This record gives sequence, structure tokens and C-alpha cells, in this order.
Amino acid sequence: MASSEPSATADSSGEPVTAADLTHQSLTDEHAADIDKFLGEHPALTFVDFSNNEISDAGAERIASTLGKSQVMTSLCICRNDIGDQGAASFATMVETCGALTSIDLSGNRIVYDGTERLALALEKSTSMVSLNLGWNQIGVQGAVVMASALEKETTLTELDLRGNRICTSGAKALAESLRKNVKLTALHVSHNEIMNAGAEYLASGLEENKTLQLLDLSSNRIDGSGADSIAGSLAKNVGLQTLLLCVNEFGAAGAEKLAEGVAANSSLTSLDLSGNELGDQGAGSMAEALQRNSSLCTISLQSNLIGPAGGAQLADALAKSPGVIALSVWGNQVGEEVEERILKALEKNKASAVAP
Repeated sequence: MASSEPSATADSSGEPVTAADLTHQSLTDEHAADIDKFLGEHPALTFVDFSNNEISDAGAERIASTLGKSQVMTSLCICRNDIGDQGAASFATMVETCGALTSIDLSGNRIVYDGTERLALALEKSTSMVSLNLGWNQIGVQGAVVMASALEKETTLTELDLRGNRICTSGAKALAESLRKNVKLTALHVSHNEIMNAGAEYLASGLEENKTLQLLDLSSNRIDGSGADSIAGSLAKNVGLQTLLLCVNEFGAAGAEKLAEGVAANSSLTSLDLSGNELGDQGAGSMAEALQRNSSLCTISLQSNLIGPAGGAQLADALAKSPGVIALSVWGNQVGEEVEERILKALEKNKASAVAP
């Protein structure tokens, strides 16, 4: 296939090769034409990684056609290539025909609406797919809409990554509606999408009625205090979310105060990331109070939030009263060495208590 392809069908232990790393090999469509031979030499492959190459639609078609015949292929990564809608359509056919396939990563290509629509339709037919990554393509609002429509059907998908696709408020609205009906999805990544406050409000509303989503990533979406208020309201009602990523938004102290109320009322959240939100000492104080009232949080990140010694001290005090919190990051702030030491000691004590018989 290429000069860098695996040279044997067995590893040092004599076992068949089940994974092939073909990343950063400058593979082109011409190399992809040899995929039949490659698969024949490695019939036990369950995972192939073609990321960071120069494969376009023609090569994608050949790869999808050949791997689609495999009875054991479960996962494929072909991110950061040059694949457009035609190539995406080829992989959609693979999703429909490869009964073992559970995961495909197409992030960092140039897929827009047509390819996204074809993939969405394939998801509705698949009985095995659990993870689809379309992050950092160009699917836009309409692409988000067709994906949301697929989620409303009886799909097997549990993880969807749409990061960096400019789905904007309207795309978020469509996804929010799907959350009201979907009972399978456990992870949704929609960071870097210009969702804004209105989009956050839509998603928060959908989250109130959803009981299965465990991870939601809303990072880098220009959400301020108003959006934080909407998210807080959903946290007070949601019973399933475990991980919430809200880093690099625009909450400020006012947003932190509102969000803290939702965190305090929530009993399922175990991990929260509020890094890069300019919370300041006042915002840190709000989160410190929330930690003392919340019984489920284990990990919280407050990196790069303009927190000084006063805010750091409030967090240290809160940790002493929040034995369930075993990880708190204040990296990138100016809390001072003394406060950092207090935080570390409190965390060590909490960790010791967590493992004690």
C-alpha cells in the first residue's frame, strides 16, 4: 500500500495484527488504491488510522468500499485529510453495510451539508454505530439540523462530535429538540460553534427533559451571564448529566453566581470545567459556596480565571467542607503559594478519605 505499511500480519507475540497506524505517511488517493491488498494481508484488522494524510474523495471511496466488506472492522479514523461530500457519502455507505463498525472519525476534513445529510441517513439504518466525529468540518446550521433529525430516530449512536462547525444558534435549537426525544446519546460535543446565549438557552431547555446525556461540551461559544442563568436552571432539574465543559466563555462573576445556584441544586454532576471565564475572586467565592452545598462533584477546573488569594482562600475553605471533591485546578491564577498549599493539602485529605475503608 505504502512504503510505511505494516510488514507482517503478526506482532512479536505471534498474534494477528488488529490495529494499523498509517498516520502522517503522506498517503494519497493513489496509495488508497492498494487497500484491497493491504486488507488481504491483514484480515484481522479491527482499527485503521489514516489521519493526517492527503486522501481526498477518490481515495475515500476506495477505502470505504474495501473496508465496508470487512466482518471485523469496528473503528476507522480518517481525520485531517481532504475529504469532501463525495467521500463522506462513501463512508455513509460503509456505515450501512459494515455490520461490525461502531466508530468513525471524519474530523478536520471539508465535509459540508450533502455529505452530512448522507451520513445522517446512514445512521438511521445502522444497527452498530455508537460514535461519529464530524468536528472541524463545515456542516453549518443545516448539517446540524439533519443530524438532529437522525438523533430523533431510533439510532444506536451514543456519542456525537460536531465541534467547530459554525452550527450557531439555529443548529443548537435543532439539537436541543432532539435531546427531548433521544434516549441513547450520552455525549454531545458542540464547542467552538458560535452558539451564543440563545443557543445555550435552547440546549439547556432540552437538557431539562433529557435523562441519558452524560457529557455536554459547550466550551468557546461566547456564552455570558444570561446563558449561564439558563444552564443553571437546567442543572437544577437534570438528573443524568455527569460532565459539563464550559471553558472559555464569558460568564464573569455574575455568570458564576448564577451557575453556582444550579450546581448547588444538582445531584448528578461529577466534573465541571469553568476555565477561562474571568470569574475573579467573586466568582470563585460563588463556586466555593456551591461546592459546600453539592454532594456529587468530584472534579472542578477553574484555570485562568483571574482568581487571587482571596478567592483561592475561599476555595480552600470550601474543600475542607466538601470531602467528595478530589481534584480542583487553579492553574493560571494568582492565588499565591500559601493558598496553593492549602488547596493541595485539602485535596490530599479528601483523596485519603475517599480510599479509606
